Amino acid sequence: MTHVELDHQAVLRLTNGDEEALDWIQLGRAYVHEADDLIDEDVASGNVRSAADRACRLGAMALDLYTHPFFMRNWAALKYAMLRNLHNYRDSVAWENSTVPWQKQFSDWARHGWLDVCITVGDICGGYDKTCNETLEMRSVSYSNHHKETGEAT
Repeated sequence: MTHVELDHQAVLRLTNGDEEALDWIQLGRAYVHEADDLIDEDVASGNVRSAADRACRLGAMALDLYTHPFFMRNWAALKYAMLRNLHNYRDSVAWENSTVPWQKQFSDWARHGWLDVCITVGDICGGYDKTCNETLEMRSVSYSNHHKETGEAT
């Protein structure tokens, strides 16, 4: 089974059959990848037109993400998980090229901040014990999806 298939199976178990939760996680995953691409591709290359298009697309995605029925039902818990994800991403970008080893190492792990949001969804859908059954696999798959076999970040 591929990393993508393993990840999908873990998310299915994590959401405990809640189709809206699964849909929201998939929408959020697309949202955070789009935001990362804005920085890594458009801003890094100085492509203002593409950055503007992507920023507008992100705005439209945000409207869907933050008005989604699952978010609306669980906004009190998800709001703070999303804020933590934003802090993690911001800090990971700030330190991704740091020459200080612990900062670079932190950056590598903080960029997986969407996992914190997924764990929160798991707690909402199935509770602590059910979520604990998935966290280690999800962290392992996330690491594998973002690193070469040599351990170098992609």
